[in-house]
Amino acid sequence: MAGEAIGHGATVAFLKNPAAWGGAAAVAGAGHGIEIDRSSMRTDSQLIELMGVTGKKSQMPAVKGNELTAGDIGPMDLYYDGCQAMIAQVGGIAGVPSTPAGATTARMHVIKMADSHKGIYGTLVEKSGAAIREWPFVKMTGYTIECESGQAAKLTLNAFASHINYNQGVSSVANVVASAAPANVVYAIVGGGPFIPPEPTPLRITYTVVGGAVTAFFLTITGLNRHGDVEILVWSKATDALVFNTPANWVSVISVVGSGLIGTIGTDTVQVGSTNGMNNDTTVAAITYPADRALVVFAGMRIYINDQGGAALDATVVKGIRRLRLAQTLNLKQSVTTKGRRITDEPLSEGFSNTELSFGFERWSTVTGDELNHDLLKDYLRKTKKKVKIEWLGPIIETVTNVSFQYRLTAYLNNVVFTDGQPAFSGPGQMALDIAGRAFRATAIPTGFPTGYTDPCTLELVNTNVADALA
Repeated sequence: MAGEAIGHGATVAFLKNPAAWGGAAAVAGAGHGIEIDRSSMRTDSQLIELMGVTGKKSQMPAVKGNELTAGDIGPMDLYYDGCQAMIAQVGGIAGVPSTPAGATTARMHVIKMADSHKGIYGTLVEKSGAAIREWPFVKMTGYTIECESGQAAKLTLNAFASHINYNQGVSSVANVVASAAPANVVYAIVGGGPFIPPEPTPLRITYTVVGGAVTAFFLTITGLNRHGDVEILVWSKATDALVFNTPANWVSVISVVGSGLIGTIGTDTVQVGSTNGMNNDTTVAAITYPADRALVVFAGMRIYINDQGGAALDATVVKGIRRLRLAQTLNLKQSVTTKGRRITDEPLSEGFSNTELSFGFERWSTVTGDELNHDLLKDYLRKTKKKVKIEWLGPIIETVTNVSFQYRLTAYLNNVVFTDGQPAFSGPGQMALDIAGRAFRATAIPTGFPTGYTDPCTLELVNTNVADALA
């Protein structure tokens, strides 16, 4: 039912926004849908409290302060196709995927860490209930992949956003009183004005003429923006049917004045109303999800660990774990300057990025083979540098000349140093062992890693998507 806010009825999408930060949102459509369990994007619309004394116990009214938007997108099920656009925004380097040797349909994406993430951001759209929530500029600040025995892998993105728009699914209109003939007229907004839409959304001015031929006309429009400032815009166009959208941050129209009429006029009408936003009922209906449903699951996961300077990673260094967490954080800063007035500027780097890895064993063991983990405790104490490969294998994409190509997600980690490792004693049962560490950049490619893989973490993703993940 229209207007009901029910979780299962939500549609969520994300896509790259090529516009300059602070401009218009990108419009989501085919292939941009994402399947999230929940979202915690929140806007903190702050107050500036007045602390001056006025002879009373109570304060004078507060005024609007900064508007800060941040939160998590997810967790969501991690698919081999459909999540790379968000993960690549954290990495910063992607490119057109390559075709593995011998394959025809399979494509391999490589996501690396950029030194600068300036200009890399997207638009997030959520429709649920009465309005469409639109975050025009969303900057990914990190991601976390978690995978536990018997479960699908989960992906969570951390993000800052410029601001939020509440877009109505359809336009609402307040008629302005019709006026005949005079060239200079103050149009009276019905109800006395100003026109304030039911929710913050861009506004639309429409000027129409019936029975006349106008070659030039000016409208001076006064409105209030989301910062509480009055703005005046002059609009001119030589046509009988004019449509003008206010800046996206306008929240009301105070007055409309016509002047400079050239031509003949019959009956002219000006309408002031809310637009349906960049992302609206029509565009949201066109959002689709990737057709590829291959899911990243625990059963397809393997983890290989060896010394950074040791031999290539193979079956002899596989470890049998029960759960895993991989996280990359960009360490960006959210700030508001005179450029954004009250909303967030594009977040930029505040320091080094951080790559963290943690995994848990069913039990602390000295048994040789994939159950051996006692040696990792020694590595924790010595701070031995390790290379790690985490790999998930999925269904077969294609088989060409007896060679099969599978869906695959692989993380290559350099110089992993364990920062925590303690056997957990809790009663008469088995003693579990959890290990945590951080990865660091390498100065040389370790044995067994592909050429150029010196970042703390490089991701390979094999699917059938032919598009650049950052396009």
